[in-house]
Amino acid sequence: MNKKDSFSISRTKWTGGFEPLSSGYVSRDSSFSANSRNRFNSDGGTGGESVSTMSRKVQVKKQLYAKPTSIKPLTTVSFENGFHFYTAIGNYTGITATNLSEFTTKLELVPMESIAFHFQRKDFENWIRYTIKDAALAERISRTNGEQPTADLRKEILRTVEMATSCAL
Repeated sequence: MNKKDSFSISRTKWTGGFEPLSSGYVSRDSSFSANSRNRFNSDGGTGGESVSTMSRKVQVKKQLYAKPTSIKPLTTVSFENGFHFYTAIGNYTGITATNLSEFTTKLELVPMESIAFHFQRKDFENWIRYTIKDAALAERISRTNGEQPTADLRKEILRTVEMATSCAL
């Protein structure tokens, strides 16, 4: 069964009750024989056709669900786990971002030295990958050209993060 596929069984009047299974509901009634179980696919579904495994005929309907574009679109973390901007080791700017939206806003405010400092240490990439848990965005940040002027580097990081957050909404 494709992960996008889900099965549901339209419930008719049934006195035997229903028990949940991974792909729908099946009767608890003893009339559900081994032979009727063989009519199911290996994933428990029937592929959208009628099944006569119980006293009454039940219709299995295939339902498709759209995949989410991002697993954690706008994760907010605690202040302690936020991104703390420094210009050098021990030189805190007083600016912290706790989600990607704040990150883009504050990235526009921090001194250029802070951007160069964090980019060369891969701090942006690591915070996004391990704290925000967005590996795809972290990978795009890692492919950013660090040899360009810091003003251009800031613009490119902003553009990359803004694209990711606008797609997640």
